[in-house]
Amino acid sequence: MRLIGLAVVLAVSLILAPLAPQAQTGKLSRIGFLGNTTAALEANLVGPFRDGLRELGYVEGQNILIEYRWAEGKYERFPALIAELISRKVDVIVTAGTPATLAVKMATTSVSLVMIAVGDPVGTGIVPSLGHPGGNITGLTSISPELDGKRLELLREVVPNISHIAVLWNAASPLQVVAEKQTQAAAQVLRMKVLSLGVRTKEEIDAAFATIVKERPGALLVLADRLFLQHRARIMDFAAQKHLPGVHAYRELVEVGGVDVLWSKLRGHAQAGRLFRRQDLEGYEARRPARRATHQVRIGHQPQDRQGAGADDSADAAAAGGPDYRVMGRRAFLLALTFGTLSMPLAAKAQLTANQVRRIGVLMHNAQNDPESKAELAAFRQGLQQLGWSEGRNIRIDIRFAADRPDQYEVLAKQLIALQPDAIFAYTTPITAALQRESRTIPIVFAEVSDPVGSKFVASFSRPGGNLTGLQLYDQGITGKWAAMLKEIAPHVKRVALLVDPRTTPYDYFLRSAEATIPKLAMELAPRLVENAADIKRVIAAFAATPNSGLLVLPSGTTSLHRDLVVALAAQYRVPSVYPFRFYVTAGGLISYSTDLVDQSRQAASYVDRILRGASPTELPVQAPTKYVTTINLKTAKALGLTIPPSLLLQADEVIE
Repeated sequence: MRLIGLAVVLAVSLILAPLAPQAQTGKLSRIGFLGNTTAALEANLVGPFRDGLRELGYVEGQNILIEYRWAEGKYERFPALIAELISRKVDVIVTAGTPATLAVKMATTSVSLVMIAVGDPVGTGIVPSLGHPGGNITGLTSISPELDGKRLELLREVVPNISHIAVLWNAASPLQVVAEKQTQAAAQVLRMKVLSLGVRTKEEIDAAFATIVKERPGALLVLADRLFLQHRARIMDFAAQKHLPGVHAYRELVEVGGVDVLWSKLRGHAQAGRLFRRQDLEGYEARRPARRATHQVRIGHQPQDRQGAGADDSADAAAAGGPDYRVMGRRAFLLALTFGTLSMPLAAKAQLTANQVRRIGVLMHNAQNDPESKAELAAFRQGLQQLGWSEGRNIRIDIRFAADRPDQYEVLAKQLIALQPDAIFAYTTPITAALQRESRTIPIVFAEVSDPVGSKFVASFSRPGGNLTGLQLYDQGITGKWAAMLKEIAPHVKRVALLVDPRTTPYDYFLRSAEATIPKLAMELAPRLVENAADIKRVIAAFAATPNSGLLVLPSGTTSLHRDLVVALAAQYRVPSVYPFRFYVTAGGLISYSTDLVDQSRQAASYVDRILRGASPTELPVQAPTKYVTTINLKTAKALGLTIPPSLLLQADEVIE
């Protein structure tokens, strides 16, 4: 079974027993998720984790809430982030990576902790042993530190004359300290000189580059750490410019031009500026015994000597319950590298980005002069620029604006597809559907899509399939969360209207959550469907005529287009309302609980970047929302005669006075 699948099974099994009584009483249990880097970089963990929870009956907003916190590579933020999670009274904390796990271990001994993607929990002092972790901690270990030594051995086999290698490692990570020592020991046996470069920040990575230029090593080994995933484009660009062959621990570095020699995890490698897939190597595939690259830490009697996890066996994911594909054996992998351009593995990628202009299509649902579309596009462009893409130099962006006119979706989709771009960035469900109808081959990255599986854009979050992937707008339990906020801010509300245009949003997706949660809050559900401004006026006026009514505005193109009208009518008829986006509240609405649309656009740029560098949408998991923003308008609350509870004020990210 793959690491992520194991993480889901283990974490959920830990949560199930103690939280079952709460689920029966209707109480929402809270899970904290703490990551070392960003939501985008750790989407391959978050997506399958949430899939596993759903498969076991845990639905966000119905019986669980997940609080996400991201250190963004700044480990000094851990104490404050952990304090936030503990103050939210989480029942369990899931940590992604060694630094986050160590920080939680130091902060609490009472909150249950499940670790994933931790390399050496014993060596770093997280647990006393794998078989008997003790205390409040259990979880999974992923890649052992000794594999970095194995990478050196493979590099020597492929480049026999190599004698001097630079090793880039994260000096802020205890696990990396262990891995660096393992690498030094392996290099000594191989009679290699090591240029050890411990770094903590982007600036220190740049300083390490200067040292490499001065010392002139013959190759680069990047150890396994999320810091280097965060700056992978920067590292690979440098290696390309200096013609440095390298070995790397993460597939993401392969996708931007590196060569990964950990064959048990490999499904392709870089050759001539693209990913060399297994179908190109079928004549060389080896059928070797299976190995398990991931070790599960359990409470039972597991051997502590890691016997049977030798690095010379190829992975058999199908036997472990993973995807049904074959993986190259070690000799086949080396032979494949011989057919490639190992001595200059990055040259093709460098030439691609320097000399070839890639084309990106963007289809927006709103108007060109809309402030939200301007902010989202600016974030998307900024994200691409940070990853090495510049308009007029190596990319061209073709943008179309539908101006919230459904009759334009198909027309504009056809226009973009006719341009044959290398990738398309699509906003909202109906626009994504229009593009999917026009092409099943051009890669499409979507944002502001709530139900990508139900809309048949992807097969699952972890394995999208087809030519689409992207970012989910809202999880399935979001309507329940909005309803709970409405009841908290306006306890007198007895009837709740769902205001939505079903043509521009997956209405059933939100309705299911509402039907499951609103009756439990002692409120009556009353859906109200609209298609234009006249409908909005009629519906709100009629609904407000009954006392103790409240309004949940669902995300849809029509309600967003007429946001000022919706807010004005809610104020006129004194109807407490919860909104799906911040811009309603800045326009005078009462309260919103929303994803950060600008941040989603910035994250989408990283997926477009990976596709332009050779990745397939099928390999990029759909990113579930991990960052929510609460905005409250105190002036509106006062006008409605409402007092905002202190708990909501503490939760608010922004309070408009």
